[in-house]
Amino acid sequence: PSTYKVVRSSYNDDGMLVENVYYDNIINVCIYKGAQRLFSADVHKQDFRKYVPDSYLQQSVLSDIEIDGVAREGVEMTASVCVPDSPTSYKIKMFISKDGKLTMKVQE
Repeated sequence: PSTYKVVRSSYNDDGMLVENVYYDNIINVCIYKGAQRLFSADVHKQDFRKYVPDSYLQQSVLSDIEIDGVAREGVEMTASVCVPDSPTSYKIKMFISKDGKLTMKVQE
């Protein structure tokens, strides 16, 4: 967790406004081939602003990054940007090639 606060506003059963504070994550991704570092970066939710609407980003956190598979061509992962305590999320596919190039797209 970081010190970046995310405030999520909601209403309780009595109709009172409740603001919950969450801390966003910064995930460090490192890919090595033996001792050779192919890729290293801190990933923030803002890195996905091309794929996630600004209004959603303001109340969301970078939840996690899962490795989907490793192949000769590179490493495929899925990042989840979600609103805390909510079933909604954006899934963004990340691919790091064997040359260390990162590409992203929204999961379909």
